[in-house]
Amino acid sequence: TRSSGGGFFMLMLLICGCFFPSGVDGFSIVENTAKTVGHLTGYIFPSIPTRILIPPKHPGLQVIGAGYGKTGTKSIEDALLILLGGDVYDMRALLKHGHEDRWIKALNEWDQEKSLEELTSIVQDIESLGYSITLDFPISLFAEPLSLVRPNAKVLLSTRDNVEKWYKSWKVFIRMTHHFIVCLPWSLVFPAQFQNVALVFYRIMGKVQLEPYQYPDNIRRLLPWFEVITEYDVDNKTIEEQWKQSYLANIDRITEIIDKERLLIYNVKQGWDPLIDWLGVVEDASSIRAQLGPFPHVNDKSTVDFLCKLSHVAGIMMPFLVLSGFYVMYRTWKSIIVSVSILLTKLLSAVVKPKVE
Repeated sequence: TRSSGGGFFMLMLLICGCFFPSGVDGFSIVENTAKTVGHLTGYIFPSIPTRILIPPKHPGLQVIGAGYGKTGTKSIEDALLILLGGDVYDMRALLKHGHEDRWIKALNEWDQEKSLEELTSIVQDIESLGYSITLDFPISLFAEPLSLVRPNAKVLLSTRDNVEKWYKSWKVFIRMTHHFIVCLPWSLVFPAQFQNVALVFYRIMGKVQLEPYQYPDNIRRLLPWFEVITEYDVDNKTIEEQWKQSYLANIDRITEIIDKERLLIYNVKQGWDPLIDWLGVVEDASSIRAQLGPFPHVNDKSTVDFLCKLSHVAGIMMPFLVLSGFYVMYRTWKSIIVSVSILLTKLLSAVVKPKVE
């Protein structure tokens, strides 16, 4: 069993090794890929240990993330968990707790009436569950109303160097995530609500008019168990302009409505110092800096690109992976059953000994 399992694992490594970009450390890509999958799922890998170096100054929500996805939000998540502890509420948490309908209700109330009733109820509930930070799409699109519900919480607006760099990274990420969400075999694993909730948020709050991916309109079935997207919305020039306008409008709006003392406009290239200063640490700032290692670096472009290619290989080989898994289980249980049978036989023979005359 070890031989067959080890051989299969080595084969997968050899195949995946073909996708390592030249001049890039393969080990670091594999390590970052594991972190990325953990962030995307929230369940496969345990979250990083938190040190709580900066005690919260008030109960409840501490930080409201206002930055769009692919502005370093996953690296910021790790950094804030190290500094503040608590937990992060994002799309994973939304789906985990079944909050889809409540957020859509809150979205409609805010969009049509500027009402905060349902949103206030949601915030109270997520605070009772231990969440102290909101980050990333689509929750970040609620930064303005969230800042009204919790006026003591600080607002973090993460950005990239410019809108072109942001969109280039966003396109790569969308190509990976949309493949997982809507294409076989991964669509059997990922919840269908993910695409539905995201589309509603993007249309109303982000002002980006996206349409759902559907088979056979823009999804092609290459194998009975494997599909690919034939036309991505991010490649459409009209959608591209809508996304860029949405990104820039969000920066302008948050900068306009949030007090300077409360707001941090942040680029992950800046590292720890702006975060520590912004969180209001004065007396222990030097000791906190001394305890920190390198700033977290999660979900970079090379990692996402590698994960995308790896998902295609794994998707094509899915039946063989499943069959191999059953084979290993069969061999393992067969060995266990044989071992138990031998042990029971020995025990019985020891108990029921023939009498010696």
